[in-house]
Amino acid sequence: MLTAYVLIKVAAGAEAEVFEALTQIEGVEEVNVVYGEYDIIAKVNAQSMDDLRKIVIKQIRGVGGIVKTETAIVTLSSIKYPTEEKLG
Repeated sequence: MLTAYVLIKVAAGAEAEVFEALTQIEGVEEVNVVYGEYDIIAKVNAQSMDDLRKIVIKQIRGVGGIVKTETAIVTLSSIKYPTEEKLG
């Protein structure tokens, strides 16, 4: 599985509509409104690079009000996933 963070700049006043639309896209696991150069950061999980491309290009960039995106693909993470032993 691939994880990527999509940094999104939106048109002024479109934050709420873009936020809501992003939460409806399959593969978008988390959406956060932030301060700074970008307005929203979306965490995306995909099965393959092809799936990631489809989510970002066809679905996320297709949302009205989005002005610019930049995608950062995770190559290494410090997140520790629970093992079966820890879940029991």
